Amino acid sequence: MREDKWLDTKAMVKEKFKVLKEGKEAIEDIPNSSREFLEFEGPQGMMRLEYVVRPAVVDKKTTYSKTGGRAGQVDYIYSEDEFVQKMQAFKWNDGLQEWEEIKAPIAAV
Repeated sequence: MREDKWLDTKAMVKEKFKVLKEGKEAIEDIPNSSREFLEFEGPQGMMRLEYVVRPAVVDKKTTYSKTGGRAGQVDYIYSEDEFVQKMQAFKWNDGLQEWEEIKAPIAAV
């Protein structure tokens, strides 16, 4: 999803629903990345939309250990100029007291 679509979606949500919380935060593990979120009261209860921008993964290096009991380590190499954007939707689960991702069904072509 491109940023202009995110801005349109955000404006539509603000127009139709009561916004409870919104903000932007950096993602700690990934350099030059950010997560913008919008929490609102929707028709199915509390909802959360996230727009994540992060650098594209160029390479992945795995370091193995021959020592018993030690796990391998994976290091990611990120692009300097290519970025990946995505939007995710979440619904608040009262029983678990956490956000659950909403997965859209994939339509057969």
